Amino acid sequence: MSATTPEPIAQGELEATPFAHVLVQVHQRQLTGTLAVWPGVEGVKGQDRLRFEQGFLVAARFIEPAASLARGALPLFARERGAYAFYEADLVGEGALEERVDPWMIFAASLRGSTRDDVVAALVARFDDGSRVRIKPGTDVKRFALQPKEAGFIELIRAAPAPIAELVQKCELGSTMGRRLVYLLIATNALEPAPLASAAKAGARPLASPAPPGSASDLPLPELPLPAAEAAAPTRASLPPRASLPPSADARSRFRAGMPTPPPPPSALSEAGRAFWIEVQERAARIDRQNFFEMLDVPRDVGVDAVRKAYFALAKRWHPDRAIGELAPLRPFVEPIFAAFTSAEETLSDEAKRSVYLRTVQDGGGTPEADRKLEAILWAAKEHQKAEVLMRRRDYAGADAILTAALEVAPDEVDLLAARAHCLFNLPDASSRVAEMKALADRAIAIEPKHDRAHYYRALILEREGADEEALASFRRAFELNPKNAEAERAIRLAEMRRGKGGSKAKRASAEPPAEKPGGGFFSKLFGGKKP
Repeated sequence: MSATTPEPIAQGELEATPFAHVLVQVHQRQLTGTLAVWPGVEGVKGQDRLRFEQGFLVAARFIEPAASLARGALPLFARERGAYAFYEADLVGEGALEERVDPWMIFAASLRGSTRDDVVAALVARFDDGSRVRIKPGTDVKRFALQPKEAGFIELIRAAPAPIAELVQKCELGSTMGRRLVYLLIATNALEPAPLASAAKAGARPLASPAPPGSASDLPLPELPLPAAEAAAPTRASLPPRASLPPSADARSRFRAGMPTPPPPPSALSEAGRAFWIEVQERAARIDRQNFFEMLDVPRDVGVDAVRKAYFALAKRWHPDRAIGELAPLRPFVEPIFAAFTSAEETLSDEAKRSVYLRTVQDGGGTPEADRKLEAILWAAKEHQKAEVLMRRRDYAGADAILTAALEVAPDEVDLLAARAHCLFNLPDASSRVAEMKALADRAIAIEPKHDRAHYYRALILEREGADEEALASFRRAFELNPKNAEAERAIRLAEMRRGKGGSKAKRASAEPPAEKPGGGFFSKLFGGKKP
């Protein structure tokens, strides 16, 4: 690369961020440009250069000649050292290998040989906490282009969620390959904790615990400048502190986006084309709230043959290949509808999968909208835990930023509302934000009247305002709801001591029996533990 090479948007070392993880980041961020990978071997010059369009590999020029893009990329998965950098420019040039390749397919192929098992073991160990895992609903495992026994292992996970250690031992290809396949699912964000039958509910659907650290979303692409000279590869010592990416924008788009609905039909459409266009609009508008039985228009006790018959009838009309000619603009809207039908058929035509799914439907879930809401709540719960850590460190500004983003995704979660009121109370400009604090605490109490922490935070705000009697009433309410709330009890005693000096006598709150059981928000019921 010459001195005119543009500045990269990301770079790092394969020793710290393996090639597989870089590939995941490039694809998930839908980057367009060139990934340059240095050999990491003294005396070997040049770079392997891979060009991507919207996250898909489309061309490459390798140091070692290769017959195809996939074959040329496979050795990179085993590379233990060397630098990499991503440029938003075409640095591959003409005469390179060209074909459009799905990165997930190459990643899966690497498991059969050129995989770093030290990386596999480390990531799987970070994710394996003994809880059951499952394939995330909606995952298109066909993209991996797995071989029959590999696909059989994936179907085993679909049919019978279990702890990772247990699943690995059941892999027909051996525990090593089983662990590699689990690693593939984790790194591509296709694996998640399975719902717990006894867990708290969002609406009426069983909830899973949030994914532990180590999922693909935690794998960084560090951002830093790259030396322009061709022989100069970046070193770890040159890395500045990693910049954190704001989570809220991606979270909002991911959790709020439903099935895309096409615009009004063009005026030049034929009569038949216009009718189908309107049908796509109507189907897209309602499919987000339909379960698989409703999508296929079959009863819940339907047999497998009837499921397949219903699916094939829909496939004839809704296959994306039908969106051609004047209907070509409809293809991006037909594809997700057809994918939903396919997921419905795959689930309902398998007795084991259908049994599990039916329980989900009976509990009020099983629709794309319900899945998205559940994912949003679990993501917000993870963010709430991060905020609690910062609050214990008295980093209230950092916690407030996290809670603000989480509330955009889950605006009615009382734990988030109460925690943010407490954050604002402790910020330097708190005196100018009293109305905002009170609104947060009042909203939490309106949603969950038995949330003792919300009552306690509201009392602190009132006390700072000088509304002593109203504050005392809120302290007492917090203590009634939770007799273990030592801060509320202490505040009551201090308030009563002040009142006693003024000549009035109040009954000791500690002598009053609690009126109701202690209350808390959804997150506290899901995860337990103390509030900050």
